[in-house]
Amino acid sequence: MPAGNPVPNQKTMKDQSSESQHLNSNVVPWIAAGTWTLLVGGLIFKMSRQPEAGSPAGQIALSYMLLWTLGVAGIAWGCRQLRRQRDDHNRFLEALGASEEKFRLLFDNAPIASLTLDSSGRILAINDAWTSLLGYDLHEIEKRPLADIASPNDWDILEECRSKLVQGAFIGDREITLIHRNGSSVVVSLYCRAEKSPAGECSRIHCVLQDVSEQRRTRRALEESETRYRLIAENTGDVLFLFNNFNDRIEYVSPSVRRVLGFKPEDIMGKSMFDFLAPESRIWMLKEHSRRLSSYEAGNMSMGSQTHEVTLNSPDGRPVSTEVRTTLLPDSDGRPVRMLGVIRDITKRKQYENALAALLRGTASSTGEEFA
Repeated sequence: MPAGNPVPNQKTMKDQSSESQHLNSNVVPWIAAGTWTLLVGGLIFKMSRQPEAGSPAGQIALSYMLLWTLGVAGIAWGCRQLRRQRDDHNRFLEALGASEEKFRLLFDNAPIASLTLDSSGRILAINDAWTSLLGYDLHEIEKRPLADIASPNDWDILEECRSKLVQGAFIGDREITLIHRNGSSVVVSLYCRAEKSPAGECSRIHCVLQDVSEQRRTRRALEESETRYRLIAENTGDVLFLFNNFNDRIEYVSPSVRRVLGFKPEDIMGKSMFDFLAPESRIWMLKEHSRRLSSYEAGNMSMGSQTHEVTLNSPDGRPVSTEVRTTLLPDSDGRPVRMLGVIRDITKRKQYENALAALLRGTASSTGEEFA
């Protein structure tokens, strides 16, 4: 059943009413003049008492007989015009009723929640989609301010929107939180426009509401996830980076690059990762990276994740031994557009390995054993 009755367009009614008044103002003088002429003509004719032809009284009588005839014609024309106006007005009312019925059906059965407010923000009409969204029937909230079912945190937003609408502005995509009949919160996006009265003042405010509760929850979850990962990236002992394989540029590097390699993040962003490799590692990595991408695009998924030991150059030219673990990130078409990497400083580990190797070589030499 309909949850509210929207009001027909007052401008159309005013235009039709003005036209009717204009036509009446043209018809009434004709009828009045015709009636007056009939009365005066009849009186003069009676007073002439059968005047002789050509006498002054006869001429006056004949003149007023002519006016009497014109008066009859004027009354007849005026009555005809009044009938036309009545028929036109009846047709207008029928068309207006049909138009109002179509608008009411559209309003009540629209799939998106809609409501009509007065200029002070009080609820006049709602549709079925509104009831489905928020649980209220019209009799529960009719003539109540919309703020009554809004979160107190959004009262200022509602008043700001109402003030702008009264001044003729359009309100679009303003998020507010409304309270469902069961007490839960529903986040909606408001789209509103004011209806002007014939005097040019705001008479009603028509709004549609889109439920964006799920979008807001998703957005908050994403923001929280980004915050967590940012904390990890900024406080980890390793360096995280994101590399675009197509334009050969680093798109992101974690702040820890300053501590591990001595570079500022802004010194790394937008440059090629190969620019920071020592010469002996650069030549090999360029060939290996190209081979890896080609093999992956050919369907070899084992190329998705790899670990390599490479030497990077610090800003002062000092070589830094690192272990780089990289994972290819494909797009929706399966192309390895980006690569996520983790760089770990293994300088101390390499020093221990080299010391251990030297120790083993010394032991082997003293015992006469061969050490590889």
